[in-house]
Amino acid sequence: MIVMESCGYRAVVNPMGASLAAVSCEGRDLIMVQNGEYGSPLFRGAVLAPWPNRLEDGYYEFGGQAYSLPINEPDRNVALHGLALDRKWVVISRESDRVRLRLELGSDDGYPFALSLDMIYALTAEGMKASLTATNNGERPAPYGCSFHPYFLPGEGLIDDVELRLKAHSWIELSADRLLPVGPEADIPADYDLRESPRIGSRHLDATYGAVERDPKGIARVQFGRLEVWWDKTLPWVQVYTTPARDAVAIEPSTCPGNAFRTGTDLVVVEPNSASHTSTWGFRER
Repeated sequence: MIVMESCGYRAVVNPMGASLAAVSCEGRDLIMVQNGEYGSPLFRGAVLAPWPNRLEDGYYEFGGQAYSLPINEPDRNVALHGLALDRKWVVISRESDRVRLRLELGSDDGYPFALSLDMIYALTAEGMKASLTATNNGERPAPYGCSFHPYFLPGEGLIDDVELRLKAHSWIELSADRLLPVGPEADIPADYDLRESPRIGSRHLDATYGAVERDPKGIARVQFGRLEVWWDKTLPWVQVYTTPARDAVAIEPSTCPGNAFRTGTDLVVVEPNSASHTSTWGFRER
């Protein structure tokens, strides 16, 4: 484990999956702490790449070729959350307030694309800042998507009385059985709308939101109790999930919704010969 400290913040990074194992401010935990090798349970703090969320039947086609990936959620027959979360990343550099880790992809039959993933975590006076860069070192384009899976804590008690202010104007409905997108981007049903009714209450959320309002610099922001979560314009989607125990909320900025390798919705294509794609997000205690 790698420990960083700065400006009242303390973070623990796990090289297994390059995941955020813990983050606290002045001794107060801001996210659920890992208690397993790579974010177990519930993918706590995981980096989701080269695809986030669920891929139907683990099958996709790209560039005229068909590919099959291992099914790791057999009840739904999907490939879930990419290849990076259960692999050990190499520590490239390390300082008291910053760490950079790297993972090389391309050896999997189902994803034979030579992507180099660089994950940087840094602590500042503005809290945690994280950036993931995918560089294509191969000679053919690579399909790509990413997301991040922290579970934010409400402070004391449960999440029911906490406000989650998310100014999103659309969503994609998920099927009840497989949690795959069904239908096109649409208006948000009232029960899932967090613009005018931000109190979580008894709502059980596992929803994909789009068209999030942004500031002039393209930054989207969510207020969850005492926390502010933000992400840049390379992440047009956000998945929100309330834990069954009502003790945390996963807020997962994403480049694409689930099943993007099949649907093509906001699928990123990283061009060959060292082209790259970078996504940045972070959070702080207000």
